[in-house]
Amino acid sequence: MPDEKQLREILAHDPANEEAAAALTLQLQSSGRFEELIELLLFSAEQTEQPSAQAALLASMGRIYFVELGLSQQAAAALERALEQDPACIPALEQQANLHRLEARWTELFEVLQKLAALAPDAPAKGALHLEMARLYEDRLYEKDRAMVSYREALELDHGSVSALKALERLHTEQGQWAPLAEVLTRRAELLQDHAEQAVALMERAAELHEDHLEQ
Repeated sequence: MPDEKQLREILAHDPANEEAAAALTLQLQSSGRFEELIELLLFSAEQTEQPSAQAALLASMGRIYFVELGLSQQAAAALERALEQDPACIPALEQQANLHRLEARWTELFEVLQKLAALAPDAPAKGALHLEMARLYEDRLYEKDRAMVSYREALELDHGSVSALKALERLHTEQGQWAPLAEVLTRRAELLQDHAEQAVALMERAAELHEDHLEQ
């Protein structure tokens, strides 16, 4: 493999040489030379006319600013530039979400999670994102009615989500919503077919709800 000097000479004569840029990127990353790596990523982004490729390189810059150098403002700027090039750049959105979590920017985090959910490749991935959105509604934005809607959406996407079911059980109990609570307990019991004692206990609770609150 060419050494760093040779790779830089290649790029000086052929700035669009992707193999040389990738090899130099690995060398700079392995040696922890992150400022130089950022310069290389920016240089590479300027050499390509493909928006998705530019976005990927700028997202890598944002990750390095955030993870390796702890420079959140520079990270945010790089990620914004990445998303200007490609609004569907998942690495950029994921890093944006991490920034918002760190800075407790819950409304902005919710918006990014919505975008990621729309781009998620399958139902379990979408469900996990809806679950996080539901937790935001409940724990950070204090909108429990919307939290319940989001937990239901997570459950529709991942029918076996115990976390969503437990959250719905808690919220329905707090608000005295007996019919949906009985439904949730029944669904939890159905998931515990290999744990008969726990399943029976949940079904008994559901039956008590019907007797005490729903059959009057």
